Amino acid sequence: MESHLDFEEGRYFEYNTKRTHGAARVLEECVMRLKLIADLTEHCICPVCGAPDCGNELILWAQFADEKLAVIMGGDTFGSFLSRWHYEGINADDYQKLPEFIKQDNECTGWRSIHAPINKEIDAADFLRSLEVVKNSEYTLPGDEFLEIYYPVLKQFADAVISKDLTLNVLD
Repeated sequence: MESHLDFEEGRYFEYNTKRTHGAARVLEECVMRLKLIADLTEHCICPVCGAPDCGNELILWAQFADEKLAVIMGGDTFGSFLSRWHYEGINADDYQKLPEFIKQDNECTGWRSIHAPINKEIDAADFLRSLEVVKNSEYTLPGDEFLEIYYPVLKQFADAVISKDLTLNVLD
């Protein structure tokens, strides 16, 4: 489970998206230049259309000095990992103890709300706790894709954000 995340290497790309109301009215536009230091989408290619998670991407990014460094992954694949907290018989007290990132994903609130801005600031420590919940889930088995591919990269990225006291952002 060793990460090979290199904060110096990467490729730049222009992120450009719009949130619209209907076909005509643009509610918000987000354009930024990101340096991609990890592309996890290669692990979730749709066998039908050939796109990662059929084009549903999730991007984590943070401003490191003069660069916006990013990690990209398939949104549906990562969403399935976030659902691993669930087990039959969870009670309200246990649910309330889950990290906010997971609860917001489950409830479609906060960062996962359809009314949230395109770029959302999230709590990096809470995100890291979410990774630990998934890692320790009874549904995450040794050799699992989450443990072998996603967890090491995302943990290293979140740890770097926390150690430098930066803001972690998510684009979905």
